[in-house]
This record gives sequence, C-alpha cells and structure tokens, in this order.
Amino acid sequence: MARVLVVTNTPHNPPTSGYSQRVTAVISALEHAGHLVETVSIKPLISASPRNHLSSAPANLWARFRVLRRLSHTPSLSLAKWYSPKACDTLLAITKTWQPEVVVLESSYLAPYATLFNCPVIFDLHNIESQLIANYAKDRGGIIGLAAHLESRLLERLEGAIPRQAYGVATVSETDRALLGGLKGAAGAAVVPAPNGVTDEAFTVPDQLAEAEAPTAVFIGHLGWRPNIDGAKWLARAVWPLVHEALPQAKLQLIGRDPNPAVAELADAKQGISVHGNVASVFPYLGSAAVATAPLWTAGGTRLKILEALGTGTPVVATSLGALGLEALAGPSVMQITDNPADFAAALLEYLNAPAKSRAARNAAEPFRWHNTLTGLVEMVDNAAGLSDVKN
Repeated sequence: MARVLVVTNTPHNPPTSGYSQRVTAVISALEHAGHLVETVSIKPLISASPRNHLSSAPANLWARFRVLRRLSHTPSLSLAKWYSPKACDTLLAITKTWQPEVVVLESSYLAPYATLFNCPVIFDLHNIESQLIANYAKDRGGIIGLAAHLESRLLERLEGAIPRQAYGVATVSETDRALLGGLKGAAGAAVVPAPNGVTDEAFTVPDQLAEAEAPTAVFIGHLGWRPNIDGAKWLARAVWPLVHEALPQAKLQLIGRDPNPAVAELADAKQGISVHGNVASVFPYLGSAAVATAPLWTAGGTRLKILEALGTGTPVVATSLGALGLEALAGPSVMQITDNPADFAAALLEYLNAPAKSRAARNAAEPFRWHNTLTGLVEMVDNAAGLSDVKN
C-alpha cells in the first residue's frame, strides 16, 4: 500500500463529464489495488482529505515562486489559467504533513505543480492538448486561428518536456502515445496506454427501442464545450436535413450539460430535433436510441460517449476525429466513420431504418470496462511506490 495524491484540474464529484469520470475511475482502480488515495482539485481548490489540508496551509512564497518559474517556461494563456497561489500552498503542505509516496497529475496543464514534489510524479494525460488546439486552429481563420496555432505550439513545448520531468506518463490511446512521442524533446519516462473506459452500468441498460416514439439518433456530450458545439451544429445543419428528407419521422436528440445558446437554437420540431440539457442520466436516452453519433471536428483523447453507447448495444456513426483513438472498433454493426455529410446521413439512415441493438457493439465495448483499461496506470503507480520506498 502506498500514499497516492491525485491532483485534478476540477472536482471529480459528481462524475458528470468525461474528465471527472476518468478521474473517478482512476481513484477507484488505485484504491482497489490497495493504495491510500487523497485528492486535491485546483479550481476550485478542494481537498478531499479528512486532515483538512486547506486550513493548515500557510502562504508559502517559495512554493508559489517555484510554480511561477516553471510557468514562465511556457507563456501559454490556457496553462496560466490553472495557476493558483493557494493550491501551491496546499500541495506543499500535503508533501510535509501527509507525505505522499506517489503523485498523479490528471492533466498536462498541471505540469508546473510537479516541481513541488520530491516523490515520483505520474501524468495521466486525458488529451494531447497541443493537438486538440491545433485541430481547432485548422478550422479557424484570422486572429483566432493564428492565436490558436500559437497556443498549440506553446503547449507542444510543455508536453514535449513532460516525459523528461515525470516518473511515467499514461495516455488514453496508442494514438495519443504516438502523438506525445512525436513532440520535440519528448523522451525519458515510460509512456503506457491506459485507455478510457466504460462503466459496468452501460451493459445493464435495457433495450427500450420498442418504447421509442420514432427511430432516434442521439448526440451526447458537454454542450457548452466548443468542439461539441461545433459538432452539434454540423450534425443538425449539414447532416440531419438529409436524414429528415429521407425519413421524416426520425428524431435527433442533442443531450448534455449546460447547452450553449448556439446549441439550444438548433431545436426544431419540424425537423425532429430536440435539445435536452443537464439530464439525470444519459443511459435512458441511449437505451431508446437506434444510433449514437460523435460528429466532432476538433478532438483529442478518446470519446467516452462512444464507449457508453457501444456498451448499451447502440451502434455509432462518427467523424474521423470523433473516433480518434478508437478507429479499431469500426465495423458494420459497431461504428461507421466518415467525414462526408451525405455519407454520414446514409450511415445514420442505415441504423434508423432498421433499429436493433447490436451484440457486436457490446462485445466491442467489453474490453473497455474501466477495470481492464487502467491496469497499465495502476502498475506504473505500483512500480513508482516501490521506487519511492527504496529512496526512503
């Protein structure tokens, strides 16, 4: 058993986003392996420790300076967003009081905080952020596109240095591992794939197709996140009119947290499009859907929502970036991948015209249960804890 500190960008409870779901699964896997886990989120600053680290953390100018100095190496606006003087104080206080033997940082944006720890540090990279922003820059012109391109280059510098600063790095796919390895200077620590997974709950969702009023397609995701906003707009405006023309009774449901006004405006009763924000659970919608979608044009990591859909037996139609890292799952009854609006519509119609849950989809998702996907990360923590014991 080792004391493991997990540092997150934002709180992981309740696990309502892909980020928080992965963090929750990582914590559960580490605890199942016998480790004692404590967590700290940076913004808002929350410590889950019963020892109340927050109140026992005096201002520490040296800790703040060390993190700021590391920040200065990468003058990125998105990186600077995660700087918190009080977080510096709290994390240093934890190293002195609780004395973690291993630290897991749940984002490349937390890299500057690694300087505060004298034990092995492992990065769990949910995305290769530089690639995510580079994809965004390709679709934007003018000042916004130029700024995004510059930001992606700055983050490349940050992420390229991570393997040299860490004991180890976990990525969510082989694709991301290759992307990280291709960055300038990215050599040093071991990098292992620890894919995103799916909860056991997905496999227990009942088939509700018979109860659906009409054959239904769904798009599920955080509807306030820019890539999902753009994907929803493309799906509703470029693809769905083709589907509606061929199958007027078909329905499209856009489902997710905090819908942006641009997404809310996509609701159109005549076209069969509805928007459902902040639902208690997405699984009833997946249970009654004939097909799920991942229509993303800016993406990184892998889509947990694809795995959730497949776990319920619901096939998926995705763009190539929407399916990033999960391309091997492509198959007639599992997932079709296309970037062409007409082909995307044709794939949706194939499932909408003959709605049926797919055993092949569930079989494809089976290896992605969380307890299977995170073994590489847990083994890395185990090894790091052993190294820490030797040093002490």
